[in-house]
Amino acid sequence: NTNALPYPSTITVSGVGGSLSKATVTFNKLNHTWSSDVDALLVSPSGQKTLLMANAGGSFTMNNVTLTFDDAASNFLPQGSQITSGTNKPTTYYPVAVFPSPAPAAPYATNLASFNGSNPNGIWSLYIIDDSGGNSGIISNGWSMNLTIANLVGSTADLVAGMTASPSPVVVSNSLTYTMTVTNYGPSTATGVTLT
Repeated sequence: NTNALPYPSTITVSGVGGSLSKATVTFNKLNHTWSSDVDALLVSPSGQKTLLMANAGGSFTMNNVTLTFDDAASNFLPQGSQITSGTNKPTTYYPVAVFPSPAPAAPYATNLASFNGSNPNGIWSLYIIDDSGGNSGIISNGWSMNLTIANLVGSTADLVAGMTASPSPVVVSNSLTYTMTVTNYGPSTATGVTLT
């Protein structure tokens, strides 16, 4: 009936360009004597917060279970049956216990897509609590993240060349002037343009 140690457990990401387009999280060798006691909250460097699991697995024991959380998974963790190794959507069964400070307060998202579009660089924090007394557990091989980054493609310029003649109509032996224009319909600016 307390928080895990360390609390939070952190992973620092640095030097990554682009924005986050997908995240998955893996607990490696999760053990606990009462599965539904385990509540896990992931917080991004920019403060988005998602519940990975809460109140799943009932009274069953988890032994060396490797869990991957992925929004694209086809299954949720079971509420009242044995949790086995595999890939599942983040799974929350309510009510969720209060995460003690320094964890951020609710409300929490319940999917990893809540991180999409954010800067992946900085400290990612995993807060895990055991929300009832009398049982214990450990993630004996730590946790990891897999981050997919989207590099933004710069907007392009849309240049159109046009030409007009004047006067119109033209009279034989009079001067004729051609005016050429280049118009940028954007959305980016265009530099170093030469029209010959």
